[in-house]
Amino acid sequence: MKKYEAFVEKWKAAGSPELYFVTMDIEKCYDSVDSRKLCELLRRTDLLDKEYYALSCIVLKRKNNVLMERETLTKEPIKNHFRHKFHKIGIDGGQYPTLLEILGQENDFNFKRTLIVEQEHRKKLFKKDLLAPLDYIIQNNYITFNKA
Repeated sequence: MKKYEAFVEKWKAAGSPELYFVTMDIEKCYDSVDSRKLCELLRRTDLLDKEYYALSCIVLKRKNNVLMERETLTKEPIKNHFRHKFHKIGIDGGQYPTLLEILGQENDFNFKRTLIVEQEHRKKLFKKDLLAPLDYIIQNNYITFNKA
């Protein structure tokens, strides 16, 4: 809900421009979406920030709940106890929150029994750089379905 409220505030600050809601039919998305228009809309809109930070993290999750007793503790590779995954998290460019603040927000990650390490300095990315892969895919999508 916080993201929605922030969006509404940003929309009001931009002068309450006309809104367009885009829905996509996943089953027939290639049939019904004019991908070039969608890309142009994303490029022109003022509702997306002009810059973002990309945060690279490695997430180590415990494989099980079994804790070893000190007496039976033996040195083993960390991969025996943890599985790892790399995550990239995007944050708005106007802010630079700590990792704890980012993880404290509502998100899709399940961070129970997890160790999270920020791997490198946050990279500043501009909207045009984020949209470039999408534009490349759209321009080089040679497969079309049910289009004349």
